Amino acid sequence: MDIVKKYDKKEMKIFPQILGELINSLDKHPSDVLGDIFMKLELSSSWHGQFFTPMSLANMFAELTISGYEKQIKKNGYFTLNEPACGGGATIIGMVNALEKRKLNYQACMRVVAQDIDAKAVHMCYLQLSLLGVDAVILQGDTLSYKFSDVWMTPNHILRWARSRKPVPDPKPQFEQLSLAL
Repeated sequence: MDIVKKYDKKEMKIFPQILGELINSLDKHPSDVLGDIFMKLELSSSWHGQFFTPMSLANMFAELTISGYEKQIKKNGYFTLNEPACGGGATIIGMVNALEKRKLNYQACMRVVAQDIDAKAVHMCYLQLSLLGVDAVILQGDTLSYKFSDVWMTPNHILRWARSRKPVPDPKPQFEQLSLAL
C-alpha cells in the first residue's frame, strides 16, 4: 500500500489500462515488451553492463538451440531452460516463439529457471512470463556467486506442483535443490 499512496486517483486509473495493453501485446506476438520500453526510456544501467537483448537476437538464439530441446521433449516430455541474466525475459520469450512455431505447447513442455541481479528486471521477467503462462522460477541475486535474496514463482509453476500433489518447496533456504527439482 505504500507504493499506491504515491499516486493520485487519476494516475491509479492508468495502471489497469497499461496492464491491458501489455496483455494484448503479449497475446498478439510474444516479445520482451517491458525490456524494450525499459531500453527506450534509457532506464538501464550501462555503467553496470545492463543491456537488454533485442527480440531479433533472442529469436535467433532460440532457433539455433531448439533442436537439442526437441530431443529432450521427445525423451522426457519437457526440458529445462536456465537463463542466468534474464532481464525482462527476452531469450525465454524467444524460445516461446520457437516452440510455438513448431506447434509445441511451451506451457507444458518448458520449465524455466531464470536469474537476474536487478530487482526491476526480475519483476519484468516475472510479469511477462506469468502472463504468457510459462512454468518458471525467477531468482533475484548474483548468479555467479549463487547468492539470491528473493524468488518469484509463476502461477503455472505453482499449478504444476499442485497437479503433482507434492508440496511446493520453499526455495529460499535451498536454491540448489530448487534448480535440481525442476
